[in-house]
Amino acid sequence: ENFMNMSFVLTPVTLRTTPYSTMGAGLIFVFPDVYAKDPAILSMLVLGADGQPDTAGWDDDFEDGANYAIEYSQPTSFFNLPGKQLFGATYNNKDFTALDQNPRYILGALIGLNTLKKDEGSWSFYYNFHQYLFTEKDDETQGFGLFGRLGFADDETSPIEDFYSIGLGGKGIIDGRDQDRFGIGYYHIGLSDELGTIISNRFGDSDGFEVFYNIEVTPSVHITPDFQIVNPSNENVSTAYIAGMRIKIDF
Repeated sequence: ENFMNMSFVLTPVTLRTTPYSTMGAGLIFVFPDVYAKDPAILSMLVLGADGQPDTAGWDDDFEDGANYAIEYSQPTSFFNLPGKQLFGATYNNKDFTALDQNPRYILGALIGLNTLKKDEGSWSFYYNFHQYLFTEKDDETQGFGLFGRLGFADDETSPIEDFYSIGLGGKGIIDGRDQDRFGIGYYHIGLSDELGTIISNRFGDSDGFEVFYNIEVTPSVHITPDFQIVNPSNENVSTAYIAGMRIKIDF
């Protein structure tokens, strides 16, 4: 019922610091309380620096350090319309392989020598927002508004240095189609300037566009036509035009 491209679902600048699967613990604070209609939320997490998706338990997750994450979301009412502002950051204190390497060190690593330069720690920062521009008086979930994401990461260790996306989305904008949803958006992924010439000569920034419309056929059946244009990072690969159709049936 939403975008298919993951660039509109998450902010990729966090992928370098946050393991795919790891153990950890955290705290969530809800203001003023959990029963509020749209509360402010502060969350703090401490995760193992190394992901261990193929094992259970805590044995190796924190062996090389820890990943710290904090996020705060604040509901807003600009123009007397609902919205939300979200700020987040991550920091992983393990040693990461630096992107800027002497080619001789790379050759040494290929033959098994531990020659690659390391940098201690890596960080990311991200900001998300959505803001309604119009809502129905009797149902504030029906309407349309803007959304956006912005992120930055440590260019010494993260291949993705910056990211942003912007778009328009809504629900029930056509009379008699109160449960239909739509979205249209653009994203840009910037590669780190610290990548070596071998990579930077073949790979560059990537961007893309997507539009979808989710049609409620019945309350249990939804059909979503979707179209994407993706300009890949690999400069030897042509722009992709992707048309698709999703059908969701709830039993």
